[in-house]
Amino acid sequence: MASSAVKDVHKRIQTMNDAISEHLKAIKELTEQKHAAWGELNYLRDPMSRLPLELSSMIFRRCVGPEYDDLQPHAYTAPMLLMRICRSWTQIALATPSLWTDIHIHITIPYIGFGNLFEIGWTGRNSFQSRSHFQGVGTRTWRT
Repeated sequence: MASSAVKDVHKRIQTMNDAISEHLKAIKELTEQKHAAWGELNYLRDPMSRLPLELSSMIFRRCVGPEYDDLQPHAYTAPMLLMRICRSWTQIALATPSLWTDIHIHITIPYIGFGNLFEIGWTGRNSFQSRSHFQGVGTRTWRT
């Protein structure tokens, strides 16, 4: 009798697990449909998505005009900022090669003082220790 009761409980648990799996599957499908609907709504609301690529590219290029003096690109300045707005703006920015014509190279060059490049300190009889000293680290930035 106890064996029958245990089997019944296991069967109920399995039935509940099956129902939970079905509900999770339905939730996943509804979530995907909701995301698709949000994407459609964003597309309908976004005036930029209705413009030809050539025109939207020109507008994006104006955001990075020649007065752009900051040599280090940031996520909060164009063109990186334009890519953070939405998927369609990311596609426009990536499809606009003129946004990506500046190359920023940051090279850290250590400054070595000639007077103390190798400071030799005598630590004992007939032995010495060589130590390199850096007075500071300078950063050089080139913009092409």
